[in-house]
Amino acid sequence: TSSLSQFFPTWLNGASGVVALITVLYLLFYISWLQFRWGGEEISLLLGNILPLPLDLLVALTAWRVFSQKDLDPKVRRMWLFLSLGISSFFLGDLIWAYYENIVGVDAFPSIADIFYLLFPLLMAVGLFIMPSASLSSRERWSFYFDMAIILITIFMSMWYFIIQPTAVTSAGDLLSQIISVAYPIGDLIILFGIVGGILQKPERDTQTALVYLFAGILFFVSADVAYGYTSLAETYASGGWIDAGWYIGVALFLFAALRQMYRLPDNSQDSYWLGRVESFFHILPNISIVAGAILTVSIVIFNFNSQATWLITGAMLSIILLIIRGALDYALQPKFILAFTLTAFMVTSAISLIYYNNFINQSSQNFRSLVINAANIA
Repeated sequence: TSSLSQFFPTWLNGASGVVALITVLYLLFYISWLQFRWGGEEISLLLGNILPLPLDLLVALTAWRVFSQKDLDPKVRRMWLFLSLGISSFFLGDLIWAYYENIVGVDAFPSIADIFYLLFPLLMAVGLFIMPSASLSSRERWSFYFDMAIILITIFMSMWYFIIQPTAVTSAGDLLSQIISVAYPIGDLIILFGIVGGILQKPERDTQTALVYLFAGILFFVSADVAYGYTSLAETYASGGWIDAGWYIGVALFLFAALRQMYRLPDNSQDSYWLGRVESFFHILPNISIVAGAILTVSIVIFNFNSQATWLITGAMLSIILLIIRGALDYALQPKFILAFTLTAFMVTSAISLIYYNNFINQSSQNFRSLVINAANIA
């Protein structure tokens, strides 16, 4: 036993380790079923909707268990109250979806299930927003606001161009479907904003480690949502497919976050190596967002320019302005900041120049054709 325990974190000893093992084994069974489809296609829809329910319920109960821990900080317990409500809401959404598809035999979208699915990111975000964090100085607080604005603008630019705007156009004939379809990516933006903001606010050590697992789970969840949005636009989504695996890997990671939150590290213990790397990553995330947004903008302008690209350019320029102000708050521009800013400014300026060049060429061509036509008519 002692030799095995060396391969597992201390917080997975005892009952927590048993729960984690059961979760991993069940998740592997579910993913194996997605691959091999035991039982045949006749019951594929039924199993695709029913198999995730025990995992949903286990994670929801574990999150409620965290909330019930009397020795936790009341603010941490309040955070986990909303997180557990969010996970429970997702479970109810899955349950209602299965009822509509497998018992009633009708399309589950749109339905009451969407209400619970949409409550999930809102409740999770509320929990993350009220999370206790370290006190920040005035300069650190303003830096935090600018970092969050930069990251949010970049994420929104991508979501708007690839998901929100195409979804709104595709569902234009059905107002309810249009509202619900657009609400899903907006919910993803809210929950991403909440988790990134939570980690950047430097919560206490145990909560911060739990947030890393929450962050990983949310990344899987949002990625599955984006894939679902794409396949829905193409009308190729089906329950029980590989997209569903992304959601439930995310759900399993939520369970690990809950188990980690219940464990208290000794006061004299040191932070883990990986936690330090995660903190470093989040510190440079605004710069990564700036460069990623600029690359996206230039790529769209060059390969698929349309009226929506102007919004990408506006977002990229706004991010650069915020980055300049953010750098000024530190009273000294570091070399990495200067490099990121120079690269970004060059790419965005190139994109704007290319747009004006294209407009100039098009306008010149139209004027020349008009001149030729008018000359021919006069002749």
